[in-house]
Amino acid sequence: MKTSLISLLLALTVLSGCHHGGTVPPPPPNPDWTINVSWDYNFANYLPCAGTPPRTQSCIQSFTWGYLIGAARTPLKTLPVATETSGQVHFTDSTNSQLPIGNVTFYCVADALDQNGNQITSDPANSLPVNVQVVAPDGFTVTIQ
Repeated sequence: MKTSLISLLLALTVLSGCHHGGTVPPPPPNPDWTINVSWDYNFANYLPCAGTPPRTQSCIQSFTWGYLIGAARTPLKTLPVATETSGQVHFTDSTNSQLPIGNVTFYCVADALDQNGNQITSDPANSLPVNVQVVAPDGFTVTIQ
């Protein structure tokens, strides 16, 4: 009988939503994640826009990277290209940001000026999906009397 009563009380607590009435406050936002990225780019056929004087046509200005939600890009950071960049270059960068929960695909694009000085971007280089997992609650306890 005591076991049945405990089971009933536990079931009622779970079904009642485990709160004292009123509205349940929204969960806090996801904490910032530290995101580290790296990529390579070959400047053999491309010049950086930075320089003296700066180039205003047919040059690479920067790289923008971030993550995708569906097909929509969410930029996180833009990294300018240094003045004397040439040949094969390895880039690394990092930032802190909130991320959606689930599979997240990151992207990186080259930002450039075309032959008319118009801003353009390359096709994106996409990462494999990274699974941002939800973590279990801390400090969960149950008291039965």
